[in-house]
Formats: sequence, C-alpha cells, structure tokens
Amino acid sequence: MRALIVDDDRDFCEEACDLLGEAGFDCAWLTAPADIKALPATPLDVALIDLQMPGTDGFGAIELLWQSGARPHIILISGEAADILRTASDYTRSLGLSVLGTLTKPINVPQLLALVSGMRPEAPVQLADLSAVPAATGSGFDGIQTYFQPQVSLVDGTVCGAEALARWFDASGREVGPARFLPEISRSGRMAAFTWWMTNGALEGCRAWQGSGIRAGVSVNWNAEMLMESEAVSQLESLREAAGLDAGLITIELLEGSSVSAAPRALAALGRLRLLGYRIALDDFGCAHSNFDQLVRLPLSEIKIDRSLVQGAIRWSAERSAVAAICRTAEDLGIACIAEGIETVEQARMMQDIGCGVGQGFLFARALPARELADASRKGFSSLIVPVHAEA
Repeated sequence: MRALIVDDDRDFCEEACDLLGEAGFDCAWLTAPADIKALPATPLDVALIDLQMPGTDGFGAIELLWQSGARPHIILISGEAADILRTASDYTRSLGLSVLGTLTKPINVPQLLALVSGMRPEAPVQLADLSAVPAATGSGFDGIQTYFQPQVSLVDGTVCGAEALARWFDASGREVGPARFLPEISRSGRMAAFTWWMTNGALEGCRAWQGSGIRAGVSVNWNAEMLMESEAVSQLESLREAAGLDAGLITIELLEGSSVSAAPRALAALGRLRLLGYRIALDDFGCAHSNFDQLVRLPLSEIKIDRSLVQGAIRWSAERSAVAAICRTAEDLGIACIAEGIETVEQARMMQDIGCGVGQGFLFARALPARELADASRKGFSSLIVPVHAEA
C-alpha cells in the first residue's frame, strides 16, 4: 500500500509518514504540490493533502493528482472553516476521486489511523477479464447473478424491502463490480434486455422469500428508456402475474428522474404503474439533477436519499439541514424516505432522529443471494437500532 503526503510543513510530513509507515504504508511526501508532476507512474492508494499551501493550494494539488492519472483515496487536511472542507470534498468527488475523510490540525492520530485502517490491497481487474463480458452475456447473461441488499426499518430493525443488484463473477470466481461490466453491456446495445432479465430475477427472488414467510418487497432499477417502451407496463404485468406477486410488493426505482419527467410516454407509464398498485422510487435524491420539483411532478411512493448526503450529514451541518428538509417535505407529500449508504450506527441513529424511516447500507448487509436475504430477514437488525423510547 502506497501513501503520499502533500503539505508545505516538512515536520508534519515526516510525522505523518512515520504514522502511516507503522500502519503498513510505503510513504512519500512533498512540500511543493507542483512536484506531483514529477512523480513516477506507480499506483497510489491514499493521499493526504493540505488545503492551505503557498503557490499551488490543495485544490491545485488534487487537480494535479487527477491529471497524473493517479486515483488514490483522498484525506483532506485543513485548519479552515468546515464549509471550505466540504467544498473541497465535493470538488474532489466531482473529479471521480474518493474522499476517505477530513482532518484538522493538529492531527488526531487515532482518527487518521481509523480512516486508513479499512483499506486493503485490491487485485485489479484486467481488461482481458472484462473482454469476456459480451461473450458471457451474449445469450441469457450467464455468470451474472441477482443479489439483494436489504432495506431496514430504522425504528425496529425489521427488513421491509430489498434492492435487486447485479453481481458478476469472472472465470476465477472473483467478483467484478457492476460499474465495470454494465458499460460493456450498454455499449453492446443490450441494456434493455439486461434490465428485463434483472427484473425477472428480482421477482423470482421476491417470490422465493415470500414462500418462506418473508413479506418484504423488492425494488429494481429502471432507466427512462425502459419506461418509454410501448409494452413496458404490460410486459411487467406478465412477469408479475407469472411470479404470483402483488403489485404493491414491487418498486420500480428510477435512475433518471429528470429524463422521466420530461418524457410524456414515461410519465404515462408511471401513472399506469401506480394505478396498478406498483410503487415508484426516485434514486439518488439530493445529487445531480434531482430536485424538489420532481417530488411534485412524479407519482412517487418513496425517495432514496443519496449516500453522499447521508454520509456528509455526520460531518457537515449544511448536509444535515438539507436531509432534514428533504424528509420533512417528503413526509408532507406522503412520500417515504430511504437513506442510502448507511455504514455506521451513528449514521443510522442520525437518520432516525431526523425522521427517515428506512436505511440501506453496509451497516446492515452487503448484497446477498435471495436465500441469505430471507435468513437475514428472519433475524432482523434490531441490535443495530437504538429504540426511540430508550432515550433518557
């Protein structure tokens, strides 16, 4: 594991390098951000970057790292106000870089070690592996499996739903994330066929756990193009009837709310689905093009609050206020809220306090096969939920 520290304070660089060295990192440091241009072309796993530096500041250092092709996880360091750290975090993510966290000076050693403790070397997926995707998925999407991530009540820890997610395992049995193989399917012009295949798998999974007494519903991701297919509603109805499921157990999760709201045929399809009893969710609310106007224009049953807001609300008061406003507005409109990306008990409790009723994230479980989802549902997650009546 390789780490880089960029800070104009030489003493700080040496101290931080010693700490990271003890944590198992091969560490280097620079006091001049411009020297990033001369770095050898070797992978970087994490970079600590100070924002306040003379000449090229932290924003410039981040851009130089991005231009170099390096894609390390970033830890931002500053003694500046919280809103500047938040802006720097947003800027870093806008470049496609991951932000592990933020630190203020003097460095809190346990906090720094906690940020890097979960990092593990990850074997890269070779392009030769990805070339197998079109062949492996050319007829029937063999090798790709439908997994399910539970959606958990933040009131009592029961599983009230699950999102269907695609998982592909290559010839060596290694899991390849959907961000790596879905573009291949899209480029091959088979995204619609893949979505129908996933929808069928989602309904089959839901039928399986319904048969074992689990009443949780299932959600499946659709883009705007799916809703504009002339036979979309009737085809979904055929799949639902074949699975023997009530429409109220099925949620269509919209990936592109702005595209849907601008397409008359898609809006009509949503209206028909709601008339038939299906639920409609808007994914990643609070980022990109999602806005409050869509809460009014689309026939929504629920919204999924984007993970960046959920995780940012722990650190930033502005994000916390935004999430609270979203939950209040949704409640006034009769729309349920699901918080995405919950990874800690602290985040779950915060969302509970704000008034969000359901959470989804690694705190509860990663995506699971249908049978394991049923087992997790029987056990529930009450041990991770602090009952409201327990407050002193």
